[in-house]
Amino acid sequence: MANLLIIRDLVERKGITIRDLAGKVGMSDISIHKMIKNGSTSISTLERIAKVLDVPVSVFFDEDASNENHITQKGGNSNAASIYGDSLSGNIESKNKEIEYLKKILEDKEDIIRILKKQLCYEEK
Repeated sequence: MANLLIIRDLVERKGITIRDLAGKVGMSDISIHKMIKNGSTSISTLERIAKVLDVPVSVFFDEDASNENHITQKGGNSNAASIYGDSLSGNIESKNKEIEYLKKILEDKEDIIRILKKQLCYEEK
């Protein structure tokens, strides 16, 4: 099943608009918006969009969304860079680092909450 919402993310990351994309693939921006909303289009349209966005066509497809498997390219893993393609890997790599940093902050905050809860329980006794 195609996930055409990815198109919005990709054009944003590329710094272009849906209107720019539409012009480059020979469609109207309204047609692109409808296609994204409806979640379906022809494979030839997806191929043209993938070419303009410099990503593999497979980026628009999920193998099985229910078990969270992702199509990856070139034998990659399911990190953001392998899903969206090498052309975005620098930007995505920085986002992956930011995510890891935020996870660490969250873990630290959870530790502080546990410590404060222990202190509160100790003070009540």
